[in-house]
Amino acid sequence: MMLIVVTLTGSVFISRSARSRQMPSKICQQNFQAELSSLHRIEELRHTALADRCATLASRPRIHAALEDNALDLLYPTAKMSCAI
Repeated sequence: MMLIVVTLTGSVFISRSARSRQMPSKICQQNFQAELSSLHRIEELRHTALADRCATLASRPRIHAALEDNALDLLYPTAKMSCAI
C-alpha cells in the first residue's frame, strides 16, 4: 500500500514540475507574440500615415509646377513649406 501511495505521489509531483517548467516558457511565448503583433500594427499605422502624407504632397500644385518646369531646386523647399502648413 505504501508503495502505491509513494508511486502516485511521485508521478503527480513529476507531472506538476514538468508542467510548471513549461508554464513560464508558454507565457513568454504569448508575451512575445503579443509584442510582435502590436509592432506590426504600429508599422501598419505608420505606413498608412506616410502614404496619406505622400498623397497630400503629391496633390499640391506647387510641387507639380516645380516638376513640370524642371525646377528641382524648388522642389524640396516647396515640399518643406507644404508640410509646415
